[in-house]
Amino acid sequence: MNSYCNDVLLDDISLELQVRSQANIETLVESIQLTGIVTPLIVEKANEHDYILVDGHRRYEALQLLGITSVQCLIFPLTSTGNRLLRQLLLGLNSKSLSKNTMIQLIVNWLDAAQEEKDAQLKTLYLTNKVKGKPSDKWIRNLDLHQDLINFLVHSYREHRIEVETLQVIATVSALPGFRELDDRVKLKVVEILVNEF
Repeated sequence: MNSYCNDVLLDDISLELQVRSQANIETLVESIQLTGIVTPLIVEKANEHDYILVDGHRRYEALQLLGITSVQCLIFPLTSTGNRLLRQLLLGLNSKSLSKNTMIQLIVNWLDAAQEEKDAQLKTLYLTNKVKGKPSDKWIRNLDLHQDLINFLVHSYREHRIEVETLQVIATVSALPGFRELDDRVKLKVVEILVNEF
């Protein structure tokens, strides 16, 4: 089943995950009052009156504050928590709208889901990039990253400034669908965050 757009009652939308800050919601409320919703919310349909919000948490909150009862949504079939987290991460990376803390939280949540769920695609992606023993320079150089970034990772690993687990996370994130399409500046930002936080 493909995605489609339709109006959905706000009461039928549940918030499974909320990692985005609700700061400055008043500004968004004013914007919606002036121009309406420009970008539809993204949801997954569990059944006729049960949708899970994937993207648009701040817009959802603003609509509730305005007392609006329904909104145009882009509706996808139900998948899994891990896939919803992956979609949130890719949407945020592509829009360049994620804060450092939000990006870290999404990545950590996604990796947790990939390990815990029975979702074969996510689990396979995580395990495929799992480092067995001490990674070699060749293993690091096989990551799908810019050569300068590879050199930085090799040097940092040799100098014991990053751990094997950090390389594992970087390998997994760099293998995400859509990561290759990101520009090098965004990739660099993601890897810097991972190196500093893991």
